[in-house]
Amino acid sequence: MTQTPILTVLVFAVFMIVTPILLLNMLIATMANTYVKVIEKSERDWIHQWAKIVIVLERTFIAEQLLEFQKLYSVKIDNPAEIEREYYRGEINPNSFFPSHG
Repeated sequence: MTQTPILTVLVFAVFMIVTPILLLNMLIATMANTYVKVIEKSERDWIHQWAKIVIVLERTFIAEQLLEFQKLYSVKIDNPAEIEREYYRGEINPNSFFPSHG
């Protein structure tokens, strides 16, 4: 008996052990990527739906009422340029502008 059949069987055995492990790893990575995409899309859809509800509710008020609400609930920003710089430096979380949806 020569070394070639033993080497062939050894390579085949290693291949049969490693291949399912790699395929399972690829499946898990693909599923994780798909999950992240679905979650991101659902968050975008939620914000979009929330904005649509706000617009529908705002249309039920007259202009004078809307201006009164704006005066009541607006926050004066002393230095808008500084706020913008903080936002672009990543010091302000844009998600903090929206209420949590659970």
